[in-house]
Amino acid sequence: MEYPIEDLNIGCNPVSDSKIAVLGGSTDRQIPVKELSQKFEFNCNVFNRSFENLSIKNAKQAYREYIQPLNAEAIIIHLGEADVEMFQNDQELFDGYYISLITEISENSPNAQILVVSIQNEKSSSVIENMNRHIKAIALSERCDFFNIDNAKLWKPENSKEFFSFINTFKQKNCVRKTLNEIANVLYSYALNMILPKSWPANQMRPTKSYAY
Repeated sequence: MEYPIEDLNIGCNPVSDSKIAVLGGSTDRQIPVKELSQKFEFNCNVFNRSFENLSIKNAKQAYREYIQPLNAEAIIIHLGEADVEMFQNDQELFDGYYISLITEISENSPNAQILVVSIQNEKSSSVIENMNRHIKAIALSERCDFFNIDNAKLWKPENSKEFFSFINTFKQKNCVRKTLNEIANVLYSYALNMILPKSWPANQMRPTKSYAY
């Protein structure tokens, strides 16, 4: 798997060595973490390591090659949008891949905080609703944090920026733990309001070419 390392995918803070990695699929790949990191004064470096149509069955390889070497203090996992058919056909297989990914991260990055994000359900699909229940249950059983993407606030930059203004001097590692949910809220509020609506003409998800690896 070859990932084009571009400035667009790295939100850098020159005065911080804290790192957060995002492991996601097609939607996550489009999130401009550099722009958002600057706008909201993230006191950490956000590395977007997301791939077009990344399946949960291939996520361990992506983690090993592109996230593990970062020694990130926190990892945001947003996977499943490419695996709806797998889940519908074999829920235990999907659950097994997800648990295996979290186990891999926990064993190789034991000090990293893991935040699991539910997947968007723009059509109110009962299959995706059930999938999100499984994702939440897995997150809780594996002692990960869980972020419900439906709770992402409406895109109101002035409100979010106010929150981040008081954390821009944090330098200790535990600052990531205090702010990870809010960082996820910014990233996925942007995704829900700025990326996904452009991908659903006539309320249909636009098919995308799979990332080859």
